[in-house]
Amino acid sequence: MFSGSHEEERSLIDRCLQGDSRAWDRVMELHYPRIAGIVRWPKWKFDPREMEDVTQEALEEIVKSLKGFKLQSGLGTFVYKIVVNICIEQIRKKTAAKRVAQCVPLDPVSADRDESGTHIPRNPDPNQEEMLMAQERLGLLKRALSSLDERCRELVRLRFFEELSFQEIAARLHTKQNTLVVQLKRCLLRVLRQFQTEGM
Repeated sequence: MFSGSHEEERSLIDRCLQGDSRAWDRVMELHYPRIAGIVRWPKWKFDPREMEDVTQEALEEIVKSLKGFKLQSGLGTFVYKIVVNICIEQIRKKTAAKRVAQCVPLDPVSADRDESGTHIPRNPDPNQEEMLMAQERLGLLKRALSSLDERCRELVRLRFFEELSFQEIAARLHTKQNTLVVQLKRCLLRVLRQFQTEGM
């Protein structure tokens, strides 16, 4: 937990917002154990993969939300609220997904008919404009990924293309898991900034 003064915490946040990677490392060093601890609360009943996904989502939300942090409370309280809200949202998504799954007909013949047996036409081919926009976004994403250094590209490949867990990647690269999470977060930030810059 951060035990410095209000001014020290404000300085740390300002440095983060200016893109100081050492400041981000310090924030992660101070708050990652608490983030991981909240995600591991038994009441959420997350499996290991969900824990990793929720932790990553929480880190991304902290990065996005930090600019709006007004220091009306401590940074630890700010982080706590974000992580708890992300966990609650994940539970809601799981509950909604179960409801949808219960409503989806298993009979392939009846899957495209309504309750009266009337045929429900399937959605036509995607709109041409939507397809072009999707291709443009894909191109932007590829260029953003290609701008990364070799280490970042490797982390992105292992995590999102080979779908390895953080624990598996850490073992393969002989790196601490906490360090790996911070490194990947910084890589994703670079992709986001590049993506936003080219998309403007």
